Amino acid sequence: MKAVILSEVTKAENVVLSETEVPKAKNGWVLVKIKAFGLNHSE
Repeated sequence: MKAVILSEVTKAENVVLSETEVPKAKNGWVLVKIKAFGLNHSE
């Protein structure tokens, strides 16, 4: 899957989309597929 993985505060122009494994849902959890998201300064 493609994901933005942040480990620290990052400027928007430095955000990188990368490939990673799809996480496994644990017992009692659900896995939600996100189709789109917003990224803006106020968040």
